[in-house]
Amino acid sequence: MKLQFAHSISNVMALLAGISRVERRGAQEASILLVTGQPGLGKTEAMRWFVTQQTHAVYLRAKSGWTRHWFLQDLLTELGHAPQRLTEDMFKQAVSALAPKQPVLVIDEIEHALADQRVLEAIRDLVDLLCIPVVLVGMGEVRNKLIRHPQIWSRIAKV
Repeated sequence: MKLQFAHSISNVMALLAGISRVERRGAQEASILLVTGQPGLGKTEAMRWFVTQQTHAVYLRAKSGWTRHWFLQDLLTELGHAPQRLTEDMFKQAVSALAPKQPVLVIDEIEHALADQRVLEAIRDLVDLLCIPVVLVGMGEVRNKLIRHPQIWSRIAKV
């Protein structure tokens, strides 16, 4: 049996339409797409497929206990940079690395990042400074949790 990604199914088509909407947004700050669903529906597999189809896309998986420092370390490592020691320096380094490429940033398991408000603020800062599209991926209840963070929720162009 040959394994092949079924990219024509309705969920993947909706994902691609959502990303297209974020990329064509009118308001620069509305740069976030929220992808939600129950476990086992293929969100992660769809996002990994999407990232492989892009010239400039970055995939991160949030971890339990993620801090702003850890998020920036993971981001810089994924971008192929050796992270600086200080969080402030890592943020500047991330901005410098992301700015020329303007990638789509995909953050899977985003519910892990909700425990530390500073992680969300770092994501928001990247969105605001660079106007890059960001895809947040999480389980169904993450929508209700993100509504409690208006500084993030107001930047979500599509769910």
